[in-house]
Amino acid sequence: MIKNVIIVFLAALILFVLWTLVLENMYAYFLYYLVYLPVEALPNTTLTLKIEAGYPLYTVSSIINNESYTWSLSGELFLLPIVLLLSWQVFLFTILPHKKAFKVCRNNVLVLVFSQFIYLFFLTLYWKSDTIRVIHDMMNNNLIVIVVFLIIKDTIRNHLLEIINPNYS
Repeated sequence: MIKNVIIVFLAALILFVLWTLVLENMYAYFLYYLVYLPVEALPNTTLTLKIEAGYPLYTVSSIINNESYTWSLSGELFLLPIVLLLSWQVFLFTILPHKKAFKVCRNNVLVLVFSQFIYLFFLTLYWKSDTIRVIHDMMNNNLIVIVVFLIIKDTIRNHLLEIINPNYS
């Protein structure tokens, strides 16, 4: 068991270092291009991504009632939950069969990427709809909570407490 903890700790450390060096910007561009096509279909709205001081910054420009508006979202905290999720997935690979771990990883990553997609897309509609604004504000800084729920779901669904500690039940 101590071997698994060391593996997960080292994997999380390596992921975090890679994240700060290169993966954050790559993932920021991935989400940007994922949201780019739906945003281009919106009238009078554009989304841009700039890397400022090493951190991604999403900027929305829109014309609402013949007036130009611009608002921004820093990707620094918005993108970070994927690191926690990937660290969790490394742990799952150490205790679950690889086929099952791949399936869980795929499903978890899809849920998080979709959540981040919705969050970023709703940013482009923020000042156009009160309902979207409320949903976006509810999601603000809560993407990490989604990851925590995914971890709890995996723990319960895969009986991880029983696998880690057979005397648990």
